[in-house]
Amino acid sequence: MDDLFAIKSPNAWLWTGRLTREEVLARVEDHRLGRDWLVCPLGVANHAVNVGEFIGEPTIFSRLKQDELAIAASIESPRLLRTGANLLRLFFLCLGTGGAIVQVFFPQMVGAGLTPTTLMILISIWSMGVVGLLALILGGIQYKYRVYVACRCIQSDLRHRAGL
Repeated sequence: MDDLFAIKSPNAWLWTGRLTREEVLARVEDHRLGRDWLVCPLGVANHAVNVGEFIGEPTIFSRLKQDELAIAASIESPRLLRTGANLLRLFFLCLGTGGAIVQVFFPQMVGAGLTPTTLMILISIWSMGVVGLLALILGGIQYKYRVYVACRCIQSDLRHRAGL
């Protein structure tokens, strides 16, 4: 299946089209589309380039994707992300270990319901799980933002050096 692209004029707000590479090139040849228009893979507007760049380098979008993956691999994951992952591991370890201990050493408690002591222990473990999940989500957002900023800075620097 051919890759699909979206286009827009430089001063437009909305992207249009589900165009193949050949359709974009045909529109340029018919002068319905200028070289200053923007083109991007469908659904990936942050990889938009000028149509002139798109025509000059056919593999520009795969190169941009590879560059973004290399940047993402080079950025260290935030401490919040690592802490959240560790708290979630500890949460599941506590639940599993606690359940096993109760079944082995206190079989008379199985099926007896939640006593106040059990509830106090479980609330602290559940709290650890909730905090771990929130830290994991916020750390993931922070990591995505760091990758986004790094990619924008590098693309801006490359365009500045190219004189665009």
